[in-house]
Amino acid sequence: MSFRFDSALELEQVGEHRFVRATLDNAWNINDVFYNGGYVHALTAAAALQVAEQPDIVSIATSFANPVLPAPAEFEVDVLSAGRTVTSSRVSLLQEGKPRAVSLVTTGRLPSSVTLDNRHPMPDVPHAEEIPDAQRKSRSSSMGDVMDLRLVPGYDGWTRKDYSAGAQLMMWIRFRDDRPLDSLSVTAFSDMGPPIAFAQGNMGWAPTLQLHVGNFAAPTGKWLLMHATGSPYGGGPFGNEDVDLWDETGALVGRARQVALLPRQRATDGRTGH
Repeated sequence: MSFRFDSALELEQVGEHRFVRATLDNAWNINDVFYNGGYVHALTAAAALQVAEQPDIVSIATSFANPVLPAPAEFEVDVLSAGRTVTSSRVSLLQEGKPRAVSLVTTGRLPSSVTLDNRHPMPDVPHAEEIPDAQRKSRSSSMGDVMDLRLVPGYDGWTRKDYSAGAQLMMWIRFRDDRPLDSLSVTAFSDMGPPIAFAQGNMGWAPTLQLHVGNFAAPTGKWLLMHATGSPYGGGPFGNEDVDLWDETGALVGRARQVALLPRQRATDGRTGH
């Protein structure tokens, strides 16, 4: 079966460690204005996997230098070191000759999540299947067509302008076409939820400056539970988000941290994005 996410990451090799993609997948283009950082992050990770001998993303740190455009993209992979256990690479996503995102990527082979000694247990919250799919009724962007995101009760007050929970969000997330989880999807999901600033009533586009993801194990199942916490954005202009990600076995399979700018109000239609 062909999954949308895999198709969205397909690259054509045009030289040694050089790849291109003629068009980016607009399912991850928010309001026809900008591309979701998780998708961009996953593209550079996918490029690194093209030249690595290992199958998994162990860690990735991406700096978002310039907005990614709905235009052809070129990927240059510079292998910094290659071994039997891990490979370290620098990946540059270029458009119109300008770097848009640059990632430092470490690949390896992750253990199964069921073998983890989990010292950071998953919160006791309702499973995704017990939470209504609100996105089916109201989708803020085209991502709702490919991503199923369900806010955990008690962490959804901000949707009703109740900000008493403070700077935290909790949600389940999966691909709508039931693509199984792997290290690439954990890498992408870490930046596919609403910005933490939404929980404080600060709506708008929160441009990511840098995003780091560390993966601990190969996830099991199709759903991830994400708990995001962050610093208040009241003082501006920067804020941070920390995200823990558990798979359905209850194993903590990844952690992410990002630094972002103060949310920017979108133009006339009032819609927002990340």
